[in-house]
Amino acid sequence: MKNKNLWISLLVIILAAVVAGYLLRRHVNAPVPTALNQNPSYTFLCPDQKSITATFHLPDDASVGVALSDGRTMNLPHAVSASGARYANADESFVFWNKGTSAFIEENGKTTYDGCVTSAPNNQ
Repeated sequence: MKNKNLWISLLVIILAAVVAGYLLRRHVNAPVPTALNQNPSYTFLCPDQKSITATFHLPDDASVGVALSDGRTMNLPHAVSASGARYANADESFVFWNKGTSAFIEENGKTTYDGCVTSAPNNQ
């Protein structure tokens, strides 16, 4: 009986760790802010002289401000994603994806900014 209770306790602990890891997963892949009371801004440099500047609105990560090198700016709400962080407008015709130090933009189903990388936040 003692071994059975030990196995059940171990199983509950493992299950709790898996659930916690799943809930935190989207934040693990996002760039790490320098302080939780500020909205970190990152510039992702892309091929063909393109760039994306993204300002993540903390602490809830509900949206991101995006400024493109072609002069367009927009604020995008957080959207569901299987991996990384995904932000999209209402009809999902414009999507900003971010995973770790990389990002890309999809417009009307086509990737328009690709291979974009950053190394450090702008406001560090």
